[in-house]
Amino acid sequence: MELTALRTLIILLELTCILLSSSLVIVFSRVYKTKNSLFLLFIPLGFFFLTASYFFLFTHHILYVLSENISSFYNLSISSPLMWMRSLAQTIGFVLIGLSYFFAGKYQNETKHGYLAIFSASTVLLLLVLGLLFIINPIGLQSIYLNNSLFAIANIGLISFIIFFLLRKLSIERDRAKALSISILAFCSLLISQLLFIYYSFVENSPFIVIQSQIARIVSFALLLIMFYTAAKEVSTDYCCTSQ
Repeated sequence: MELTALRTLIILLELTCILLSSSLVIVFSRVYKTKNSLFLLFIPLGFFFLTASYFFLFTHHILYVLSENISSFYNLSISSPLMWMRSLAQTIGFVLIGLSYFFAGKYQNETKHGYLAIFSASTVLLLLVLGLLFIINPIGLQSIYLNNSLFAIANIGLISFIIFFLLRKLSIERDRAKALSISILAFCSLLISQLLFIYYSFVENSPFIVIQSQIARIVSFALLLIMFYTAAKEVSTDYCCTSQ
C-alpha cells in the first residue's frame, strides 16, 4: 500500500474514533442527566477529553499531509503544542473515567452544574492552554516526541485499574454479567491500543502499527456503545415485565 494511501486511511480511522467517542459522550451524558451524580459525570467528561485528544491528533495528521502537498509551513513549533494537548487530554480522560469507577457506590453527591456548562468550560480551558502553548512556545516543548511513551505507560496503568475494577464487579454482580463482560472487552481493546503505541515507539516505527492501534480503539468504542444499548434494553425489558 502506498504511503499516501496509508496516511489517508490513518486520517479516516482517526475521524471514526472521534465520531464514536463523541457518541459515547452523548449516551453517557444521558445517564448523568438521570441522577446528576458527580461520579457519573466523570465518565462522559472523560470521554469528552478523549474525543478532544483524538481531535488534536486528527488535526496533526491533516496539517502534516497539507504541509507535504501545499507548503512546508507545518513545523515542530506548530505540531508540538498539538501533540502535548493530545497526550494531556487523553491521560486526563482516562483519569476521569478511572475516578468514576473508583467512586462508584461510594460517593453519591449531586452536582448542580449542567453537563453542557461543564463541557463548555472544559472546551474553553483546552483552547486557552493550546493558545498559550502556541503563543509562548516554551523551551523544551518538542520533548513531547520523546516523552509521549510516558503518557502511554500512565494510560496503561489507568486502563488496567479500570479493568481490575470491572473484573471485581463482575464477580459480585452476576445479574449484570453481559454488560460488564462487554465493558471489560472494550477496555482490554483500549489497553491493546496503548500497548501497540508503546511497540510503535520503541520497536517498530511503522504506519501499520498506528493503524492497528486505531482499529483497537474503534473496536473498544463500538463495544462500549453496544454495552450501553444492551444495558438500556435489559432495563427496559425488566421494567415491562414488572409493570405487567
